Amino acid sequence: MARDELVGIIGDFLLDEGHSVLFSTHVTTDLDRIGDFVTLIHGGRVVRTGRKDEILDGYRVVRAGPDELIDLVGVELIGVKRSSTTAQALVRTEEADLLGGGVLVEVPTLEEIAVHIGVSSRNSAATVPNGRREEFA
Repeated sequence: MARDELVGIIGDFLLDEGHSVLFSTHVTTDLDRIGDFVTLIHGGRVVRTGRKDEILDGYRVVRAGPDELIDLVGVELIGVKRSSTTAQALVRTEEADLLGGGVLVEVPTLEEIAVHIGVSSRNSAATVPNGRREEFA
């Protein structure tokens, strides 16, 4: 309840265009509510910075079967997470159209972007089901 009240106070303060607030948080829902400009930091490094809407527009979350996000041409998979039944990754919006029809493409939340970028940063390479290794930027 206190966090919601604080976010409300900050939001009211930001109604004046002459005001700015540096707000450091892991609670991305707060940023969804009041953030205009976002900087994502992982491991002490800035991995993405810009207007919140531009960051959200720049990526798509893709979900598919466990073997569908393999051997893609022209598509960089960011922070791939695989299970026995699904595969999920982040892709740049302009690359989403290159995916096949069996792939679900959705607009991500800031949290999904942060999680996938964090996975990608932690694991510069990940083993995929067929034993090959995929490299991530």
